[in-house]
Amino acid sequence: MAAAPGPCGLLMKAGHDAGLDHVDAVDRASTCFLAFSAFNLSDDLSDGDCTYLPPAQAPTVVLMLESLFTSALCELRLPSEAHAKVMRDRLAAEEAQVLEVTTSSWTAARLRHVTQGIAGRQWAAYLRIMWTGTPLDHLVTRVALEFGRVGLLADDIRSDDPRFFTLSALDRRSVLEEALDGVRTLESVGVPVAQAIAAEFLPTIAEELAKVSASLDADTSDADEVASAKA
Repeated sequence: MAAAPGPCGLLMKAGHDAGLDHVDAVDRASTCFLAFSAFNLSDDLSDGDCTYLPPAQAPTVVLMLESLFTSALCELRLPSEAHAKVMRDRLAAEEAQVLEVTTSSWTAARLRHVTQGIAGRQWAAYLRIMWTGTPLDHLVTRVALEFGRVGLLADDIRSDDPRFFTLSALDRRSVLEEALDGVRTLESVGVPVAQAIAAEFLPTIAEELAKVSASLDADTSDADEVASAKA
């Protein structure tokens, strides 16, 4: 499947960090993977990147994946409140996806909103599935939103995505500084999977922040020299 392996490795690590036995971790992670696959296929259809399914079949496959996910989620027998939160998180991610594909001009504020939805709330759904009823339940939102902020931005940098690179230099520095704060939060929660995520993305965030800051400092220095010369 085009979505594989997706988040499976991180999901299994999250399950083991929470003390789930292997079978329970696999059941929960595979449920998350069905949701991820549906979202991934929908995103590929929006971007014109679905080259692995005939156009007439792909929308039906999305529907099938959604049905499989809903069925698998019910079989987990999570508390009704957790089940409802999972669905609300997914809806928020889907609403943000609509905003993402209809945005033609990016600002830091728009990027924050979209990132919190398509990445943060999507991961909140997954971690809620993995951590409900475990000692890590209370960390779902905190870890998911920071992971979303850090992970999506690092991926945009690595892929030269215009979502990031068409921002003004000041906006780029702002979102990078926020992401660096997110890395520190992930490092501080004391959960191995969160610390692994921080370690994975810190170099990309820090390196890009250094570049943007150096460029802005140089521009400021040039402007000061021009102003001094005119004086």
